[in-house]
Amino acid sequence: MNPSASTDPDKPQPLGVQHEVEIFAKGLAKLKPQVPVAFQDLKQQAREKMRPEAFGYVSGNAGAGDTARANRSAFEHWQMTARASLAELKELVSAVEEGPRFSSVAR
Repeated sequence: MNPSASTDPDKPQPLGVQHEVEIFAKGLAKLKPQVPVAFQDLKQQAREKMRPEAFGYVSGNAGAGDTARANRSAFEHWQMTARASLAELKELVSAVEEGPRFSSVAR
């Protein structure tokens, strides 16, 4: 697996399981993502990189922002949880990197 595959603008992004495995492999290797995952950090990075007009358009709220606050509040009780243990993720990454393993010998 090529860790730079997802950062190369000339190559298509990996899809599905391969993309998920790539994300986990980078996490296991303690590589920090280029795009922040914390909302406030992502918002700050967007503010720094975008023109003020563009940032205002995508991050702005109508009026006093009551609807946006209510929407965020409605989702605060939801959490993302991993569906696999760390050992399972390591096994998955290893299997994808090494290719298929066969338990029997072909005759």
